[in-house]
Amino acid sequence: MRPTLRTALVALGLATAPLAAQDFDGDGVPDAVETDLLTRFAPVWYARGDGARPPLPIEWYVRHCRLEWYDQEYNGRSDAGDRLGFVDPISLAILNSINFDENVYYRLTFRDESWQSGDDLNDTMSWERLQNENRGVYGRVYPLAAVGCPNAYLVQFYMFFGLNSTDNPPCSNFGYHEGDVICVEFEVMPDGTGAPRIVRAVYNNHGRKAFIDSPGALVFEDGHPVVYMETGTQEPLPWSGGCGFFSGEPVPACVSTNEIFEGYEVLGWRFGAECEDFQVVREHWGEGPRLLVTNVTNLGEIHYPGSNPEAIFLERYPGLFGHYAEDRICYPVPFDCNCTGQIRPVTSPKAPRRQLKMWNREGNSDPRIWSPACHDLSAVYVNFAFNGEEFGTAGNPFNSLSEALAVAAPGGTIIVSDGATSERPNLCRPVTITVPGGSATIGN
Repeated sequence: MRPTLRTALVALGLATAPLAAQDFDGDGVPDAVETDLLTRFAPVWYARGDGARPPLPIEWYVRHCRLEWYDQEYNGRSDAGDRLGFVDPISLAILNSINFDENVYYRLTFRDESWQSGDDLNDTMSWERLQNENRGVYGRVYPLAAVGCPNAYLVQFYMFFGLNSTDNPPCSNFGYHEGDVICVEFEVMPDGTGAPRIVRAVYNNHGRKAFIDSPGALVFEDGHPVVYMETGTQEPLPWSGGCGFFSGEPVPACVSTNEIFEGYEVLGWRFGAECEDFQVVREHWGEGPRLLVTNVTNLGEIHYPGSNPEAIFLERYPGLFGHYAEDRICYPVPFDCNCTGQIRPVTSPKAPRRQLKMWNREGNSDPRIWSPACHDLSAVYVNFAFNGEEFGTAGNPFNSLSEALAVAAPGGTIIVSDGATSERPNLCRPVTITVPGGSATIGN
């Protein structure tokens, strides 16, 4: 018999009065359960290299910035628009007293560029300080009952950085922008004893997703999942490695992605040493600073952030965490640091709740909020050209194989229409893929 929410609460010692339990964000999950899940599954973060910039607590972040607002959205190029006004200095108290206008384009920008890396001589933020003060990580617990999984939760973790930048390979500012937000998330369900257990994970990486199809593909330290962050960009991955332009290693089994990057997309050049599945990814060996924050700040839900000033600000602020960005490609001459390159529009990030890829992702129909233990779909449909709402049905198919694999039942069937895909997903369970020309069973 599948464990119930009551069973899970008993396992957490919280079942004495579940109906009367405090629930500050009104999502149906008692606060004590959310706190336990955020503490229990708080990740161990490993940076790349001793010089890696630390994450910045929101209170520290905004206190080292000024708030500016403009007449247009930033488009990733040199035209930032006309500045209409600014506030300097600022604090959380000041920002939380402002009635933000959703039609105005706000930007936070650091008053000193060295502060992007926490290097304020009078108030230095470092990995060691974050560990000692047990802060700098933000989280959210979202019940998956709305997608048919009454006993499952999506447990999300976020960190903020002052800059997303790297020079590896040389002269390639692939996704360069002031301000950065990273996110990892875990689907949690009660096991046979009722205790919560990670069953799947998603690591948001360069705007795409790394799907971890089994907890066996994750690394754990004392029960905490491990996150390896890339050089300069802080992008999270579930395994350590070099997997970039100059070195490569096999992607672990049970890990797949919904987008493949190729070397020529960034530098106009293709390298033979690229990784088989994940390409244009920086080194993430995990030999740098280590951080485990168990006092995770709960962001709550939209319109219900609770009383924490940081959560209130992140719920209310509609603007960008940064003022400038560019995506420069040195093409057709790779590694030419003097080239003007092609610049693609890139912006600094917004708060997590305003990034659909990090929050509810355009509603509960999005297949990337999945629970294979609940979504027992014996037949899933895929059409790579489909642009409508995706449910995996014949009329509303998924448009990527990774999304179908995420919800297909063990031993089930994926029916693919005519078309082509560059996806190379891995799989941890047998699934039969049927195409017009025949079928094949894949998986372990």
